[in-house]
Amino acid sequence: MASGIGHRLDIRDLAPETGSSGTAPRDLVQKCLTEKYGVLRRVLHKVGSTQKIEGLDNDYMINVIYNRFALNGISYSIHFFIGKESDIFKSPADYKLSVDYIGGIHTFSSDYWTRGNKNGVNCENCQKQQKIHQLSKGQVPVTLALLQRALNKDERWAAISHLGKDHVVEYMAKHLHWRAVAVPNQLLKTDDLPDLKAFFKVGKAEHPEDPAKSSKYFGYEHRWKVIKDKFRGAKPE
Repeated sequence: MASGIGHRLDIRDLAPETGSSGTAPRDLVQKCLTEKYGVLRRVLHKVGSTQKIEGLDNDYMINVIYNRFALNGISYSIHFFIGKESDIFKSPADYKLSVDYIGGIHTFSSDYWTRGNKNGVNCENCQKQQKIHQLSKGQVPVTLALLQRALNKDERWAAISHLGKDHVVEYMAKHLHWRAVAVPNQLLKTDDLPDLKAFFKVGKAEHPEDPAKSSKYFGYEHRWKVIKDKFRGAKPE
């Protein structure tokens, strides 16, 4: 089962012990998840206990609204970078090799069947969703990537030094970029994805020391300045 944090979740980690007839207690499930996948939480605790960094309780997120069927069943991806736009590799095939690459949104693992595209997978549900123009939503968390840059002494990330809201917004307005790419490695233009909208949001996060307790995320607000002049960046309605 795929988790929403970019890892493969092994369901055996959450199974009851041998001989047990019940389900795993909620606090045990949460503890297992935190210990195995709570990278951001562990890093924030460690940094907070050793350094004074502003904004460690802030959480940053890229939200994306997109049409999976924009290319009539052909798979495509949206790749996100934090860095200088001039440093983005020319070839989409090399995007994930960049130190500035922070993640992406992917539509289909393979092309699905549509009229004129009969070599793909016959997905009747996909065709139904396409007919009603159903849009999809995705998220790319960026707090950890920002913190890594703020702590790094490399000159390429000298412009970010903490996670304070105004500081991060100014930094991301200059350094957040994305590219849309159709399979296999065809760079797309704005007109190819008319439904695409990207948002940048900031909220608050509470990460308890006790791994059996869930992190809490709340109070998210749009920061339009970050994305308003970018490729398919959303604007206030």
